[in-house]
Amino acid sequence: ASLSPQLAGLLEDFTQASTREARWTILDQLLDAWADTSGMAESLDERQPGQFGFLYQSIGNVTRSLIPAEDRIDIQQSGYVPDAENELLTQEFRNAVAAWSTKIHVLEAFNGQYFFDLPETAGGALKAGVRGLSEGSSGGGSILLGWPERVLLVSYSQGQLDFLQQGYDALKQSVYEALAVQGHLQTYLDAVQLTIGEDGIEFDFTAMEAMLDEAYANDPANGLLGLVELQKYQGDALASLGWSGAERIVAWAGEVPLDAGTQAHLKALGLIVGSGRIAGTADGDEIFGQGGNDSISAGSGNDHLYGGEGNDTLYGEAGDDVLDGGAGNDHLYGAAGNDTYLFGHGDGQDTIGSDRDTSSTKHNVL
Repeated sequence: ASLSPQLAGLLEDFTQASTREARWTILDQLLDAWADTSGMAESLDERQPGQFGFLYQSIGNVTRSLIPAEDRIDIQQSGYVPDAENELLTQEFRNAVAAWSTKIHVLEAFNGQYFFDLPETAGGALKAGVRGLSEGSSGGGSILLGWPERVLLVSYSQGQLDFLQQGYDALKQSVYEALAVQGHLQTYLDAVQLTIGEDGIEFDFTAMEAMLDEAYANDPANGLLGLVELQKYQGDALASLGWSGAERIVAWAGEVPLDAGTQAHLKALGLIVGSGRIAGTADGDEIFGQGGNDSISAGSGNDHLYGGEGNDTLYGEAGDDVLDGGAGNDHLYGAAGNDTYLFGHGDGQDTIGSDRDTSSTKHNVL
């Protein structure tokens, strides 16, 4: 942040934001500002200006298109203009070029290398999605007055963009988690008190729970999101100290009227609350069973499964999972991966099922 006042300001804005929605929105700007400190070009047009120009043909399902002829009459534009700034192109296409140029800039900065090699830098080789349109003469002339010496055509298929979006989303989620743990979630962790009594060292969560309850009372939707973030990002550490947010999550999730935005954030956090037969996804889920005898199948991914009350059956399946049966006599099956089984006072008589993963690298924890 010391390299960029803009980045420092955005970090402060992120820390001071009171909702997940506000922090999530700031994060795109923050990642872009961080990428700018890398010294790498922000777009293809900035790589070797004057030598190369770029005409985008398609950005996924958005194809290159001009504005209506009658709207071009008053536009005074000559020479080469980057597509993101070209007023002769439709706003939809310009926005798509600009948005993806920014995301690719962030990913390139994170990886420390450009996705495309320009001809002079790689013996004339161009990667998939870029091809040459024309070259100037050996004397360095250009195809049109005011245009760069060489013009390259760029096309991104929707499949390529889907893959890049996955990478961008993963990076964004990773950065959000790191900043959240150092920022607004740290205030909850700081409220945990260490006490020494007759039974030895204990941790008192009273103040932390009071803060969570107050946040929920003031703003139920964001209070729930804050609790789910705490459970997802710091649940393992807190469980080792003797605390779980499972009961509150199940109760609050059943009380809060959820708008589309809140539902989207809960889905991104992997929250699934239900009863009966519950199925997870291929991502890392936080799955909570309600009262009753539930059967939870996590799917792949590193998941957290909480049975709650009742005699539940939990299947971790692939991934490094955490299985907590809760109250009742539960059956826990970790399956593949390095799994953790949690037990507490009053949880009943639980059974760990046979585990078919016998590889030498597998390590389960009880």
